[in-house]
Amino acid sequence: MFYRCNYYFFDLTYNIFLFSLGPLITKVKEAQADIIVDTLCANMLGKEEILKETSSIGLKTVILEIPIHANNLISAVCKKITGRMINAVSQGDVSLQLECLEIFSDLLFRFGHVMSLYYPQVKDALLPQLENSRTAINKRAITCIGFMTITCNDALYTEIINHILNRLKNSDVSNAKIYINCSAAICKHSGPRMDPYLKAFIDLIIKCIPSNDEDLKEACFLALEVYVRRCPKEASVYIEQVRY
Repeated sequence: MFYRCNYYFFDLTYNIFLFSLGPLITKVKEAQADIIVDTLCANMLGKEEILKETSSIGLKTVILEIPIHANNLISAVCKKITGRMINAVSQGDVSLQLECLEIFSDLLFRFGHVMSLYYPQVKDALLPQLENSRTAINKRAITCIGFMTITCNDALYTEIINHILNRLKNSDVSNAKIYINCSAAICKHSGPRMDPYLKAFIDLIIKCIPSNDEDLKEACFLALEVYVRRCPKEASVYIEQVRY
């Protein structure tokens, strides 16, 4: 009975905390917001499981609730979170990696224009996760990379594309699916920026289609569909080649 009562009060406090955090972050001064975010990051990366979960949701709430025009606050929050998340993604704690990648995807989607300052470091943290043994981590890394290519500069975009192409050329069936899916995510989010590299990807994908692996075939056809939808002019040249 005592345990249930304690759990109930904790759950109630937890819900009140999350409910009030969104409005609070939009009203406090930058220094106070910095303390809130710093505390949430420290708790999320700590050892207390309950605090980890609460703080992870709290960070997502903060990211969601910050007004898009609050430039100084956005800059401070991105700077505070990014360094901590980069270090955590490189560690071997799977549950922590998943949470960090989800927070990264929220940051990149909402504040890509500010996060671009940290893209080189973020890229170095994300690309190795494409070959992580956990499928869920692969998928979240792909989502983050896709969002990043919306706002990254041309040099970094080329660097990411070349990495994906080189790994695809030398991958086994399992990893080929990952890099094909990643190319589709990049094309989906960056569209015409993919035009100069489309031929290289299509040539490699066509070579993969005869594989006996049904999942690889499906990845190939889904990627080709994205190419045609997002880069119709460039992709139209290869439609006949793909048909046969």
